[in-house]
Amino acid sequence: MGDTGAEQPGRKRPRRTSGIDLPPPLPGGADSVAVLLHYLDYYEKEFAKTRLTAKNRFKYITLWNSFAAALIALTGAIVAVWNSTWLGLLSTALAGSIGVVNSWDGMFRERELWIQRSEMLGQIQLVKRTLQFRLARGDDPQDAAADGFDVLNSVVSRDLEGWLGLRQDQSDVTTTPRTRTNDG
Repeated sequence: MGDTGAEQPGRKRPRRTSGIDLPPPLPGGADSVAVLLHYLDYYEKEFAKTRLTAKNRFKYITLWNSFAAALIALTGAIVAVWNSTWLGLLSTALAGSIGVVNSWDGMFRERELWIQRSEMLGQIQLVKRTLQFRLARGDDPQDAAADGFDVLNSVVSRDLEGWLGLRQDQSDVTTTPRTRTNDG
């Protein structure tokens, strides 16, 4: 029997969003280093996943726009050579699809999100490497974990600010500008 799209018990469907989920609960009895590593591992996986999602979406947007533009050029040539004016409808539909895809991209800003998530992933990996180095060097684990948490919180906050900035930039573009009247 074919897949009906219903959820199978005990099996999670992969999520394909560019957003970050909340981390799972902490393991019981973890010290500060284990807690930090728990969050670092989680956010590293989340940022890698959302980065790849945004990258792939941007790639498909770019490929579709290029492919549709090539098809528009081809239909234009066919119309000119064989006088198949009905193909103009196909050309119009392709142009419309480019507009829809570009509007979607303008709303979600996949390229900018991909770049932002790449930067955040690099910062989280830097925190992880720094923590591992400090522990190997013999630094106090509590101090290393506290410093790591400060940087991790800063990275996550910057990601949120950047995401909100992308959303604000998008809404500035899509809102209708107010018109001024010149009263004198």
